[in-house]
Amino acid sequence: SLQYHIKTHMEKEEDRLPFKCNECDKRFSSKANLAAHENSHLVDGDTGKKIYQCDVCDQMYGNKGALQKHILMHIG
Repeated sequence: SLQYHIKTHMEKEEDRLPFKCNECDKRFSSKANLAAHENSHLVDGDTGKKIYQCDVCDQMYGNKGALQKHILMHIG
């Protein structure tokens, strides 16, 4: 309804998106979405390469494709 849209629009961003990334200040509506986003900031301290980490078991991979293949193990 229009009243609902007006109410949600007027709410503070902190109320609508309470989970904030410490790296880039982006905000998210759920902790799971924040966790998935935070993976985009992971970098190997020795090599400087990006690291992709599984949200389920914390296993780490050097590329997104390997992580996606791994995730299938959890859902399939």
